[in-house]
Amino acid sequence: MVIPPIQSFYQKESPASSAFSQTLPKTPRSNPTGIARAPLTETWKPQGSYARLNISEFQPGRGKVRFMGRIVNICPAKPDHQPRALSSLPFGFHFVVVKDDTGVVAIKLLGTQFDLPNLHLGKLVTIWTGFVAEYSTAAAIQVPFVSMIIPVHPGPASQSCIKFHQDGMNLEETGLCRMPLEHNTDSASSQMPGLISLRAFIKGTYTKGKHEDDVLTKILVCVSSIGPRKTIKANNKPTTMDLVEVHICDETDHCVLKLWSDQISSARAWIAGHTILLVTNPRFYPRKKVNENPALGIALNSMVDVDPDFPDAHWLRRMAEAQRKRERAHTPFPVGVWDVERAINGPNRILYTLADVDERVREDASVMFTGKLNVLILGVSICESQRQNRLCCFEW
Repeated sequence: MVIPPIQSFYQKESPASSAFSQTLPKTPRSNPTGIARAPLTETWKPQGSYARLNISEFQPGRGKVRFMGRIVNICPAKPDHQPRALSSLPFGFHFVVVKDDTGVVAIKLLGTQFDLPNLHLGKLVTIWTGFVAEYSTAAAIQVPFVSMIIPVHPGPASQSCIKFHQDGMNLEETGLCRMPLEHNTDSASSQMPGLISLRAFIKGTYTKGKHEDDVLTKILVCVSSIGPRKTIKANNKPTTMDLVEVHICDETDHCVLKLWSDQISSARAWIAGHTILLVTNPRFYPRKKVNENPALGIALNSMVDVDPDFPDAHWLRRMAEAQRKRERAHTPFPVGVWDVERAINGPNRILYTLADVDERVREDASVMFTGKLNVLILGVSICESQRQNRLCCFEW
């Protein structure tokens, strides 16, 4: 059984993003490609009529289309010629993978640093474009299900633009584009092809990324807690990288999901004990030491659906919430030791603070009283307490 950490007992509010604001920054950043690039916060009006299509309906060639989807992977452009995850990507462009309920498409977005706060997993976007190209099978990044790529060069006179939707601002948009691709809504069975348990993946059953029948491996996990940001020195390089370890679990096991640098901002809106992740083709970090746990990661050819909408995800969320209630920090009044009815409904206070206890003792030290304290133990010395006969017994 997975014991939830203390973070899972507190609800975290998702910060609202300031996307697609109607105000223009005073000094837009220039990009090294030399192409005029309007900030995404600028008001943009489409010229002409754009056909609204699903991703599966795209055909290569010219034609004005628009569509909605959610970001499932990102590889942002780096400022000032900093190294990026894949050097073969064009400099000054964000590589973004967007998915709707029907398919996946790659986006080559001409970028500035204004885009970075909005480039995170699960973000809902609307894209207008006048051209769709075939995705080369010889490309350095081969993302599952991707057969088309769309160049987006936002600007006042451009045919293409991207809108980042604000999280939580429109309730009608909350459930859009959350259906997994290979989930068959018409089938009586909710089992998705390639979906395996976390324990089976950790044990190395499917570390090659695909099953024998060429089905992509997927894992469905719940976020247990989110660790602090760390700075890690890169191996054999004079640079450092930021790292956040997200603890994840399912009904079989638990492990750590490593988020590096540009992926870290995605975890800000995740809620411990509530957020569900469907990871397609995850990266596996094996144990380097005997006492070290294996970990997972998000590779360039991975896809991450945040809070997918299908029965298995709903069941896992209910299981995580029920487990959090069973493993609650507050223990009940002991029956047979206290008068429970008087403790709850009596005239005297039962739940004390340290200040209340100090005040009662100072008033009259001879008066006996019973109550409860909710405290957080910051440190304990077991050896010293044992020598002084001060060890206490308590329920954990």
